[in-house]
Amino acid sequence: MNHCGTIYGVSLETLQEQAKLLLEINGYYDQLIGMAPDQEQSDLLKRLITENTVNINRIRQLYLAISCNELQIPPVKPPHVTDYLEGLSKVRSLEVDILPKFVKMYLGAPNIYYTNEFTSIRSIIAFLAATPFLHGSLLQYLITKNLFPNGGENRYDPMRQNAGNYSRTNH
Repeated sequence: MNHCGTIYGVSLETLQEQAKLLLEINGYYDQLIGMAPDQEQSDLLKRLITENTVNINRIRQLYLAISCNELQIPPVKPPHVTDYLEGLSKVRSLEVDILPKFVKMYLGAPNIYYTNEFTSIRSIIAFLAATPFLHGSLLQYLITKNLFPNGGENRYDPMRQNAGNYSRTNH
């Protein structure tokens, strides 16, 4: 018997978009790893890639459970990162952008089970939503650490006109 179909509140298109965005985010992390100023930051970025990869696999499983079709993720254009801080800022924005769609999906999804382990769809979506929140916090830690590399020397002056620019140059 085929149990596939539509589940109110869970859009297959949104799942596909979220998986594609996670792949794009991982592309940023790949580039940032090579630019990281120390091993701690490199290891943290590798951990974020691993967690996003796990989430992509969760999205694939959820997509398959709902549609009975494999998730096809459109190709992702590799990002071009030239500055570590700007790259961290951009990828943090992408992680934050992914959160509202997961929250909306969580609020609309039924609390039904779809696996032999009795995992509810809402619990999977809740985990998917929590991850970018955590990643945003970790990325903010890296941004802050790199803005104040010498224990308090401030390269970021909030009084300057371009206050949102995390570039390495002082204006």
